[in-house]
Amino acid sequence: MPLLAVEGAKIRCSHSLGYAKPRSSRGFLRIAGQPVFVAGDMPANFITLCPNYGPTTKPCTGTLPLANGISRFVFANDAPVVLEGATGPTDGIPPGLTTYSIRAAGQSFVQAAG
Repeated sequence: MPLLAVEGAKIRCSHSLGYAKPRSSRGFLRIAGQPVFVAGDMPANFITLCPNYGPTTKPCTGTLPLANGISRFVFANDAPVVLEGATGPTDGIPPGLTTYSIRAAGQSFVQAAG
């Protein structure tokens, strides 16, 4: 079972260097002192240091809603929690090819079914 993602999670764009640091909207639910992410926390976060530059490309600068990786069973105030391994598209160009993912949950204690 995947781990629940928290604010200390490692979130990277598909170009490996770009990263995002979203904030949790559910500060009341914490694991090891870190607030847990819910699906609504992932879109509209800045991505910094994406190296995808070129004449027909645009670097990843923002996250879009998750495509997968939310729990169907665990919710925080009616919002599904985000799991390690979750992925979603970025605003990078070419569209649909650039993604971001949660590569490390930021905690190693609490798991949930997908």
